[in-house]
Amino acid sequence: GMTLRQLERRLDLAGDAAAYLRAVSAARYAPRPDPPTAEQRRALRRELASGQGFTGRVRTFWALPPRPRG
Repeated sequence: GMTLRQLERRLDLAGDAAAYLRAVSAARYAPRPDPPTAEQRRALRRELASGQGFTGRVRTFWALPPRPRG
């Protein structure tokens, strides 16, 4: 098992991509969390797909799809 913080360090994430993981973690443990934003989610998806080619981008999109608006 890997924590979200360990994942952030392992992937060397920064900016909105790291903020997304922190917000997800806070949503689990904080009494009044701020939910992650759509931009943070997009940033993480971009970071994960970076340099992975077409197949890697598709896998990233499948693993972390855009959230439906609503």
